[in-house]
Amino acid sequence: MNKKDIQEQELKDRNELLEVIEDIKASQNERRLKHLYETAQVAMKTPPYCNKNIYLVLVKTNSRDELMMPEDRIFVRLTAPTPGYNMDVFKYHYLSASLEYLFSIPRKYRYWQMWHNKYKYLSNPATKRLMTFILAMESGDLLKWVKKECGELPDAVIKTNDTKPLIIEA
Repeated sequence: MNKKDIQEQELKDRNELLEVIEDIKASQNERRLKHLYETAQVAMKTPPYCNKNIYLVLVKTNSRDELMMPEDRIFVRLTAPTPGYNMDVFKYHYLSASLEYLFSIPRKYRYWQMWHNKYKYLSNPATKRLMTFILAMESGDLLKWVKKECGELPDAVIKTNDTKPLIIEA
């Protein structure tokens, strides 16, 4: 084989591998969506979540055995979570039984890698949406949106001290 034939074969092999990876991703996304819907349906039958819109937080992690297989953990909440690393957030509308995608924040390493190369990721259509969530998190706009979604006041003050002075009698 000459050099051109080798390059063509490598390109063909690469394209086949990319197709396989895309198929795996698509089936994984289908499985995740099914799992999210099932979790929401079970939560709807549990007292604190009955007849209420709920938030589902998907955290992608690995099993804790020697195989370290990928696994998803889904947490059900009554309020939207404070944005943090490694989470995908969905809202389940109980009246329409529909799932709404709200936002994603990648793992810490990926987050900062994208932040330091923001123009590269903003110009790529495949990563632009994720990069806009990172920009919103860094500017504080994502937290403001979450507070609004939860019905909190945007300038809510967290009271940490008692307003009355402490008087110690001798």
